[in-house]
Parts: sequence; structure tokens; C-alpha cells
Amino acid sequence: MTLDVIYDLINYIVGKEWAGGTFTIPQFNELLPMAQYDLLNAELEKVDAGEMTPIAGSVIGKSPLRPFYKSVYLAIDAYGFANLPSDYLRWSGVETTDLRRVEVVSHQMFAERQSNVTVRADINPFGVFANNEFCVCPYDLAPPVFTSTVIGLRLWYIRIPLSPYYDYCQDPVTLEPIYMPVGSYIIDNGTTKALYDKNGNVLADSVLKTGAFLPLPSPPYVPSGSLPANPYYPSKSVEMEWDENMHVHIIQRILEKVGLSLQEPIITNYALAMEGESVKQ
Repeated sequence: MTLDVIYDLINYIVGKEWAGGTFTIPQFNELLPMAQYDLLNAELEKVDAGEMTPIAGSVIGKSPLRPFYKSVYLAIDAYGFANLPSDYLRWSGVETTDLRRVEVVSHQMFAERQSNVTVRADINPFGVFANNEFCVCPYDLAPPVFTSTVIGLRLWYIRIPLSPYYDYCQDPVTLEPIYMPVGSYIIDNGTTKALYDKNGNVLADSVLKTGAFLPLPSPPYVPSGSLPANPYYPSKSVEMEWDENMHVHIIQRILEKVGLSLQEPIITNYALAMEGESVKQ
């Protein structure tokens, strides 16, 4: 479901459960990231066996966390430190680019192995996570260059999901909100403002929108490059990255935060009822 469908469904449920109650877009944008954070922690707890234990990629592949599983090559400085990605959440594995596993150990074990002359770190490298960095031994692993002769590090990890956001404009007559899909934009031609989708098709020929307009349209908001150089406003909407079967869990958590505790089947039934009413209209 897109955010506009999710928002409409929550409003529909709130209206039914609270006899005409409403749920505002600012409420939605405030509670949506919070609900996602709760779901993320709940799913992470199901697969996380402890800080020193890797979460197997095969386990993540069967988990709702699958969309957030990725890998990145790390650049190592002269002291063996590498900065972790800004979206890093939890590690799954570390290996050299020549496919040797890097054992992740505790700070105490790292110090003990460093001082042990019998440990062959050049054969069996090891490392430790420290704040926003990863420290590896031996220190002379080269930065990643994609050749078979240079050794670097590859980190497999679960990333932080993008924070979802519902951006909108308004109908100039009714003041009803109009969802601005990802990639959409508003062009201000001086007399009216019109909403276009990412392909340049008109979604609404007259809208109200406050906020900073940019001076010139440019890709990716104007793929054809043929629109006039009028001020424009690109949508700030960010859709959820979870698989659609997880959206009901987000909705459930948002409703709980406003005092409505509903089981998933009830939410699903509401969704079917709302769909049925929209078809009749």
C-alpha cells in the first residue's frame, strides 16, 4: 500500500471506531516513523542472538528485514579503522575481499589477540566494532580496489530503513489534502499551481501549496526537460520499504499509539470494507 492508502485506511478506521473521529496528516507523519521503529526492533529481536553473533544472511532472507539487508566495501586507514556506513544498524558478516571470514570479537579478546605472538592475524583476521567504526587486525589490509591482488573488507549488514513521510498539497476549493507521490512535483506558472507525476502527467491542474519553491525544474522531476522554467516544488514523500504484507503491522502500531488496539484480522476487514465502499462510489 502507498502512504495515501494507508492514511485513508487509518482515517476510515478511526472514523468508525470513534464515531466520526479524524486522524490528521501531521499526526500521521509523527507516528509513522515511530511505528516503523517499533516494528524494526521487534523483528530484529527475533533474529538477533547477541552482539558477538552474526545474523546469518539465510535467516535475514526469510525475515521481514530482507529489504534492508545489504553489503558495502570498507576503506581502511593506516591504523586498521574503517568508518561504518551512516545507515548501519546491525552486522551480519565481515569478510576480506579475497573471501576470508573476519572473526568479530569483544574488545577484551581483541586486545588479548593483538598481544599474542602466536596469533596469525594475517591468516585469520579478526576485528571489533567500536562506536561508528570497525577496527581490524592485521592493520595492513589495503583499501578496497576491485582486483584480485588487493585485499580490503566487505561488510554485510542490516541498514536503517528510510523514514517514511507523507507530503501533500490541497484542493484550492475544498482544502482537502492531495497526496504528492514520490517523484511528483508542483509547477507554479504565476497564476495557478499544478501537480505533476514523475513522468510529467498532470495529477491536479490547480493546487494550494506552501513552502519553498525552487527556481528551475531539473531531472529527475522533469524527465523530458521540456517544461517551462517556472518555480517548482518537488515532493518530499518517502514510501515505506517494507514488503506490503508488513504494512498491517505498521497500521496496527499507529492505531495503538492513538488508543486503538485492534487485531490484524480486524484491520484487514476494515481495509476490505473501505475498498468495497470506494468501488460503489
